[in-house]
This record gives sequence, structure tokens and C-alpha cells, in this order.
Amino acid sequence: MSSSGLDNATENPTLELKITSAIVEHIDATDKIDVYAVISINGRATRKKQSAKTPVDYDGGSNPTWNHTVKFSFNEREANEGLLNIKVELYSYWLEDENDFSLGEVNVSVQELLASNPLPPFSNGDVSKMKPVTYPVRFIGETKPNGKLSLSYRFKPAPVHDLYPTPPEPVYLPPFVQPGYTNPDPARLGQPVIYTPQVSDSNHCDRANHRARDQIRQQHQKRQRVR
Repeated sequence: MSSSGLDNATENPTLELKITSAIVEHIDATDKIDVYAVISINGRATRKKQSAKTPVDYDGGSNPTWNHTVKFSFNEREANEGLLNIKVELYSYWLEDENDFSLGEVNVSVQELLASNPLPPFSNGDVSKMKPVTYPVRFIGETKPNGKLSLSYRFKPAPVHDLYPTPPEPVYLPPFVQPGYTNPDPARLGQPVIYTPQVSDSNHCDRANHRARDQIRQQHQKRQRVR
């Protein structure tokens, strides 16, 4: 089977992320922050502009909690070559129509995630469980972290479709029955009707002849008495 045929027969696997919580440091304690996260995946072959956002946590302050799940499809070959990354950006919600305040971001390679929790059936343990991890949160261009982000993840393999479509189920028709035809009355069709004479039983004929002769004899005797 050619690689192109295999690509057409399969879909991309799925990365499922659960953005759990974060701890944001080095901020002015007097400022109230309402934190949310923007999650995106980027790569050359993977479909661009795949992104999602958690709800805003208005109560957690510098320790927001979301437990928000997102799913991304990705190109497995690109991920194994280290060309695919997950980015989680943290923001503090500001006033409407104003720019939200950046609190740093997390960048992690999908190749790294695959190495520690491969696609089923190669995963160890229960593949239905998500693996928890924690990453440092940094501002762009800085090495010192200013917080940490907790999340969990798992991979789901792509469904494989048959290259050859399943033939339709056979349709069973009832057996053919030859229609019956009745013999028409030849008299109605104007054809001559031939009647076969019935042959009587010989014993029955003899008895009838004896009775006839007896009746003739009795009538003859009556005439002689009258004379």
C-alpha cells in the first residue's frame, strides 16, 4: 500500500488537553486579576488556527482554576519530527475593548508529550486516564519563571477506514411462480364438442333386459285371460 493511500485511509489522531489550574507570581498583590488561558497548536502540515480559550476565573485571583478540556487534531508525522508545538498563554481580563494583560506563556513540544505518553496501544497502564504534568510559566524572552501551569493530556489514535467500501447487502426477492391458466370451455370458443359415450356395466344391462321381458310376458298373459 502506498503512503498516499494510507494517508487517505486514515484521519489525524487527537490530542486532548485538560487545562487544570495555574499559579501566577511576581504581580502586584494589590491588583485583582481575572485569569484565563488561550491554547493553540501550530505546525506546517497541521491545520492552522486551531485554538481554544478557557473561561475567565473571576474568583481565583493569582491561583486560577479551570478544569477545561480542549481537543486538537494533529499530523502524527510532524509531531514525531518535533515540528509541532502546544502554546498556552495566560491573560488577565481587563476592561472591555481594552487589551488584556499578559501573564506569561507555556510552550511544549508535542513530540515530548508523545515520548512520555505514547499513542495507544503502546501506552503503559490505563490509556483512558489522562497524564498530569506541570510546566513553568515565563514571559517571552525571559528565563526566570513567574508561575506554573498544571494540565493533563492523552492521545487518541485516528480511526482507520477500509480502503475498499463494504458491498451492499444482497436483496432477496420472492421466488418466481408461473401464473396458472384454466382450460377454457371449447363450446364458448365455437369449437366442436366431442362427447365420449359412457359404457354401462354388462350385469346391469342384463338385469334390465330380464325385467323388460318379464313385463312383456305379464302383459301377454293378461290379454289371454280377457279373451
